[in-house]
Amino acid sequence: MPEPGNKLLVIDDQPDLCEFISEAAAGLGFESLAVTEPDAFRRAVQEHPESVAALNNLAHVLSERGKLDEALVLAERAVKLGGPLLPSAQGTLNDIRRKSGVVVQ
Repeated sequence: MPEPGNKLLVIDDQPDLCEFISEAAAGLGFESLAVTEPDAFRRAVQEHPESVAALNNLAHVLSERGKLDEALVLAERAVKLGGPLLPSAQGTLNDIRRKSGVVVQ
């Protein structure tokens, strides 16, 4: 069981998935914060600048909205931080590069 006060940041652009994970985390004793909207992603990145999940999800949302320059910077930061979410971050970065016309190998 987690220590009292342990927090979990749940970040995804699928509200149902965030709700499911938050409820499961609460059942395990975690306090959770679910983030699903673009403005919330920005706040999550501001509050947790080293969160690969927050950076990657904001990059993905911005990419989907055509804000490729901003998305590219965030995706590159996420990849640089690495960790267990590196494959997802690398996939987001490659997608943004493709959309920008950069050849991805």
